[in-house]
This record gives sequence, C-alpha cells and structure tokens, in this order.
Amino acid sequence: MSSRVFSNAQKTALYEIHDGACANCGNDLQNGWHADHVIPWSMGGETHLNNAQALCATCNLGKAAKIPTELIKSFSEKQPNRKKLTL
Repeated sequence: MSSRVFSNAQKTALYEIHDGACANCGNDLQNGWHADHVIPWSMGGETHLNNAQALCATCNLGKAAKIPTELIKSFSEKQPNRKKLTL
C-alpha cells in the first residue's frame, strides 16, 4: 500500500494545478490547506496526483472519508450491466 502522506513535491504540484484555490469552494488556499485523496486512502485510494486535490481545511474536514457523489454517479453510468448505486 502506498504512503498516506503526499510529498512536498506533490503538494507543490497540487497548489499549482489548482492555481492556489480550493478545488471544492474556490477560495484562496491559506496556510494549513490540505492535500486530499479524492478516493479516501482508507478506501484504497492511492497517494498519487491523479487521486489528489487541494482543499481548504474547512472543505476537507467536511468531506471526511467520503467519496464524491459525482464519482459514484459516473461509475454507475459507465457500468450499465451493474446494479445502480443509489445516493
């Protein structure tokens, strides 16, 4: 299993990818912003830039270990033969 902690290089890249703004609310990232796993690490999400987003502390703490509903919906739509997930 990969490390749970994003490296400093990954955090710098995330900050630049998101133009210094929270990926959720769009507010400017302040000191103490969080490098977040889109698919939570506790649910098997990798510590990799393709599973990462820059979030302000408020948005990340509100998200906790949840998977965004958009991902669930997208996965369900791409798997037509599987039982649909309800939200």
